[in-house]
This record gives sequence, structure tokens and C-alpha cells, in this order.
Amino acid sequence: MFKKVLSPIDFSAEAVEYAHYARQLAQKLNASLFFIHSIQGDYKQYGVDNKSDRSVVLQAVQHKFDVWRKTYHFEEITPIITFGEITECIAEQAELHNIDLVVMFTRGLDEEEWLGTNTTKVAKIAPCPVLSVKSIKGQPDFKRILLPIDPKLTVEGLSTYALEFIKLMQAEVDLIYVGEESENSRTVLEKYTKLYQDAGISAQFNFVDREDSVTETIISYSQKKDFQLIIMATHARMGIKALILGSVTENCINNAPIPVMTLKA
Repeated sequence: MFKKVLSPIDFSAEAVEYAHYARQLAQKLNASLFFIHSIQGDYKQYGVDNKSDRSVVLQAVQHKFDVWRKTYHFEEITPIITFGEITECIAEQAELHNIDLVVMFTRGLDEEEWLGTNTTKVAKIAPCPVLSVKSIKGQPDFKRILLPIDPKLTVEGLSTYALEFIKLMQAEVDLIYVGEESENSRTVLEKYTKLYQDAGISAQFNFVDREDSVTETIISYSQKKDFQLIIMATHARMGIKALILGSVTENCINNAPIPVMTLKA
């Protein structure tokens, strides 16, 4: 299910660290890794004139990509070069190449608006799960995973992808519901906890009292319990282009200090 991983590369100083992280994750998943670079703006950054033909620009970027891959030992990675707005290009190429996971890097809107905005956009329109990483602390070794559940959602798809990823990571999972316990919420949590347990995963569920907001409660709980990843659902309505990310999920992407994976519910 996670056989192909895609991550954007912009040749910045941080890109090398990001690329190493993406490769480490792909290796853990036993997946192929693709790097995508979207050409937009000033062509002079690639060493060619702004009036140059697209074929000339493409050739220059391909050369820069090849040198970058050789310099930092990423020769085995498949490069994808496109023209256009980066978030749309990522979504289009993810669909074209049957990508199973997109890895995005964000420092949050308060520190880097471009990165934060593009990450949430990709989470909305990508046809596959998206992993949003704010800061890199060691390898992507996700052994404790938090899975907030909304009992109102139909989450079979979420559970299938989440279950497979958790198994590949050999992780344990906590399913939580933020708010007061009810018969319906307990039934849902018990159902999906058993699903994970039957798959051989260490799983438990908890009800968590809401703090100032659901987002703050999830983030606070993840920090107190030393989780390394949060997996959340997005809400699809009338196809991918009309997808509603949801304020809680979007706020977690932009504010959680640990990585957040979004899956289509």
C-alpha cells in the first residue's frame, strides 16, 4: 500500500536534510522515492534567461537536479520536473505516478507562510496520504502513534491506511476521542481498537477532556504522552477538488511539533 513516496525539492540549504529524511522513511516502508521540483518564477535561478524557451529551462533544471543528486548521493531517486504551481503539480504527479504517500515539510505559518500554506493545500488536494513534517529530529522512527477519532465520520478508509502504516512502522497506537464519553463514541472507539488489536498491533483507546480547543487538546495530549506522529482524517465532499480539510486537522498540521499524517476518510 505504501510503495511509492513523493517529496518536493527546491535545492535550498534545508533541502538536503529534508531529502535524507524522506529517503529514510521510504527505506522503512520499502518504497521507491520520487523527488519533484516545479519550475516557476524567475528562470535566472537556474542559470538561464527569463525569455528562454521552456525546453532550454527544462534542460538546465535537469542538469541542476542531476548535479544535486550526485553531490548528495541521491542517484537512486527518481526526479520529476514540472512547470506550474507547486501544490497542483504535486497532486497531479501523485495521481499520474500512483504515489502512495507525499512527504511535505513545514515550519508553520507563523515562521514560514509559504511552506505552511503549501503543505495544507497539498493535504487538501492530494489523492493519497500526506505526511507533514515541521522539524526533523532524528530519523522518522514512529513507534508511538496518536489517532484522534471523530465518531461521526465513516473511517474505514482511514483505518485501512493507518493500520498498514502502523504495521510497517511496528508501532503502538492510541485512539482518542476529545470530549465527553457517549455510547456511540465508546462503540466506535472499541470497534477500531479491536481492529488494530486483531491485526497484532498494540492499541488502546482513551477519552480526553477538552481543553481550550480540540486542536490544543490533541497537541497537548501528544506531548504529554510522548507520541511521535499524529494521524488524522480529512473530509472528502464532491471529489478531491472540493475536499474540506477541517480546521482541527489544518491547525494540527500548522501547530503540532510532531509530524501529522492526513488520510482521506
